[in-house]
Amino acid sequence: MAFFIAELDKEQIMIAGQRKAHRQIWLAIGLALPILLFFATRDLDFSGETEDVGHPDQFVSKMLQNRTLHLKLNAPLKNPSAVVYAIDSKGNPGKILGQLYGEGEYQFILPVDASGISVVDELKNEKIYTTTF
Repeated sequence: MAFFIAELDKEQIMIAGQRKAHRQIWLAIGLALPILLFFATRDLDFSGETEDVGHPDQFVSKMLQNRTLHLKLNAPLKNPSAVVYAIDSKGNPGKILGQLYGEGEYQFILPVDASGISVVDELKNEKIYTTTF
């Protein structure tokens, strides 16, 4: 088989129909790829402006009736391991209320002795946000 291909000219290996299909396929790929890249990247933000973690406008908390805390996270956190703690009147962390997974609204039932909340990054052991009621 290799002997047979070696005797043929390079033009005779690909027949005219295959050449035409090959050219059309590469032309379609060449046109479709930039279009797909445009749609894939048009909504990305390359400005580099990001909000700092723990910025006061990032969190909005409101106490509701029956010791229920309504917490709204306006912007996503840079820390994926943010845990919400109830804090006592001295500012010491107490019971874990829950974890923040991303932008959105959260509701937590507060213990009777809670006087505020603290959002802590467990991996870096940093306080992200603290507020008292």
